[in-house]
Amino acid sequence: METRDFCIGFLIGMIEGEGCIAKISHTIKGKTYVYPQIVIENTDKQLLEKCITCLASLDITVHLYYNKHKENHPNWKNSWRLVILGKKNMNKVVSFYSYKSQKFEKLIELNKYS
Repeated sequence: METRDFCIGFLIGMIEGEGCIAKISHTIKGKTYVYPQIVIENTDKQLLEKCITCLASLDITVHLYYNKHKENHPNWKNSWRLVILGKKNMNKVVSFYSYKSQKFEKLIELNKYS
């Protein structure tokens, strides 16, 4: 089991290096729901499994999806997509940052509207 500090550093490194922070919106029965999400996509499943282990130890819920790129693009590698959703999870991620990067600022901005 990795230490809490290792997991926080690993998570921030993955978000900064491989991650994407985006605003997602869905309209259901005329009401629009807006929330931020963090996506980390990579072809190395073991790397994302390590990320999931660290996130679980920090009590952050994630979803892992498999992307079959090779079906439509024979020269592309298949990849896995790790998705972090929810205001509770975003607040935890924000609390781990000890410096203000551009991705951190984007996460703060998007989290205001969720």
